[in-house]
Amino acid sequence: MEFVKQFPKPMIVMEELEGLREKIDYSRELNRRLHNLPYRKLQKFIEYKALINGVEVVYVDPNNSSRTCHRCGHINEPSNSREFRCSICGAEYNRDVNAAANIAKKALTMIAENTYTSKY
Repeated sequence: MEFVKQFPKPMIVMEELEGLREKIDYSRELNRRLHNLPYRKLQKFIEYKALINGVEVVYVDPNNSSRTCHRCGHINEPSNSREFRCSICGAEYNRDVNAAANIAKKALTMIAENTYTSKY
């Protein structure tokens, strides 16, 4: 929380994970393991700690955040690689870094358009 509080108007942005479990459909064993992960519990814990410290929490739509190139906006085919490579502009990033940049972009757009609801 100390890292977040060093900014003038801090905000934590996370993907809205509602409905995630319904989208997971792999093998029986993998489904069981993935369905037991406490996604929402972790988000609620982060939200709780943020609110205690006066930090806003905003949720964005997760649609295509890991498949979209944050540089040019092209939506690529899903990849099993940890590396994101855009087939249009050639950008190469860690897949998680690319997704985080897209999540931040979505939040900034929502803030600019004043279409977000804060959990603060």
